[in-house]
Amino acid sequence: MTHQPAKRFTSARTIRQTGVRRSMFRLFDKDGTGDVDVQEFRGVIFALGIKLTENETCALFGRSHYCH
Repeated sequence: MTHQPAKRFTSARTIRQTGVRRSMFRLFDKDGTGDVDVQEFRGVIFALGIKLTENETCALFGRSHYCH
C-alpha cells in the first residue's frame, strides 16, 4: 500500500475567511511592510478598546526588547 498525500479541499467559506483576515491585517499594517510592529500592535489593542500599560502591551506582543 502506497501513501497518498491528503487532498486539500478549499471551500468558498475558507477563501472568504482568508480574504477577511488579509483585509484586517492590512488595516493594522499601516506601513505596508507585511509585518505588524509594536506601534501598529498598540493601535490594534487600542482599537479593540483594551487598556494596557506599555509593559503589558510589550509582553503580549512577545518582543519586549523592541519596546524600549
